[in-house]
Amino acid sequence: MDFGAFISAIINFLIVAWVVFMIVKAFNKMKDGTAKLPFLKNAKGEEVIEHAPTCPFCLEEVNVGATRCNHCTAELPAPAAVTVEVVAK
Repeated sequence: MDFGAFISAIINFLIVAWVVFMIVKAFNKMKDGTAKLPFLKNAKGEEVIEHAPTCPFCLEEVNVGATRCNHCTAELPAPAAVTVEVVAK
């Protein structure tokens, strides 16, 4: 049995396993990190969250200023606008 090839295979396996572990860890942090983004501040200094406009009929995201939903083609009651929510402390 060639011990040099065996040790080399173990080292290669550990390197690949470590790289895959770090990639999975980064993806999990990215997925969980969206809720931990820093809040924006408005003119009063309050922390706010901006929500993209959604269609009231199909609840899909629409473009700002749209008068029709591009998913269900329903006519929106008013041009779509970004909604701002103040974060309660």
